[in-house]
Amino acid sequence: MWKYIIKRLVVMIPVVLIITIVGFVSMDSVGDPISSYFGKGQSGGMQGHEPTPAEIERVKVALGLDKPPVVRYFLWFKNVLQGNLGYTFTGRPVSEVILERLPVSIALGLSGIIIGCLGGIILGVIMARRQYSPFDYGIGVVNYIIIAIPEVCLGLFCIVLFCTTLHWFPTFGLNSPSAIPLTGWDRFFDQAKHLVLPSLILALPTTAAWSRFQRAAYLEVMRSDYVRTARSKGLSERVVAYRHTLKNALLPISTSSGNIIMGIFGGSYIIETLFTIPGIGLLTTNAFLAFDFNLMLSTSLLTTVMGSMGLLLSDIICVIVDPRIRYE
Repeated sequence: MWKYIIKRLVVMIPVVLIITIVGFVSMDSVGDPISSYFGKGQSGGMQGHEPTPAEIERVKVALGLDKPPVVRYFLWFKNVLQGNLGYTFTGRPVSEVILERLPVSIALGLSGIIIGCLGGIILGVIMARRQYSPFDYGIGVVNYIIIAIPEVCLGLFCIVLFCTTLHWFPTFGLNSPSAIPLTGWDRFFDQAKHLVLPSLILALPTTAAWSRFQRAAYLEVMRSDYVRTARSKGLSERVVAYRHTLKNALLPISTSSGNIIMGIFGGSYIIETLFTIPGIGLLTTNAFLAFDFNLMLSTSLLTTVMGSMGLLLSDIICVIVDPRIRYE
């Protein structure tokens, strides 16, 4: 198993290289960092005045834009290997900005994964055990609707219903506006309250997809010979359902866990932007609007690494669920 993990990590290197090269070329060809820096871009830039040729040249040298694209890419990648991601337009180290936002995105992503996967497994088992019942048909219809609705529309609908109309959850941000800054547990519970609705919206598509997969896998396992043998031995239905059926029914959907993880973190970009939650997603959106070159490349690199690690994690989960699987 460890040899397989090492091989996968080695294979990740050319994947990351290719994606960063494609991202670098794309960003270098479609935008103008100098215009964005001096306030001509979509986000208003940093300076907000007409630059002189001397100022433009100074900024080009500071940002490394006076060198050919190939040289700039290899210099950037060399600095990345040394742990230096460069500086943003505001002059802050990119690594500092990312580390400041990363815990928020991890908390949102993990809560979405846990809620989505547990909800999907529980609903799928109930649907399978009540096959062709009104509950089965009703949840199936709701699942199709959730999967069909774009996450942006789903998020806007929930904001209007639960935040604006019912006032159950905060509308935006991570902290409540208060004259007295919250500390300790008060701050923790306040931030958790802000993350409840975004986490649920992020988890809904996962719940809908996994419940369908879990229902199909559970029904297939229930028809297996060893399940019929377990029943013939006089085992209770509870033991048959959860000890013999559920564990084996988890294997087919565990193979898609990597895609689920990537989907969750991809969806968190949309959710963070909708709710203005200060995480990696909102940071990436603002970086692209401002055409902050180093920040764009670094967040793209982070997304690539997290996606590759998600696929590797799905293989490890398969081994945990089914010890018969061996990777060589």
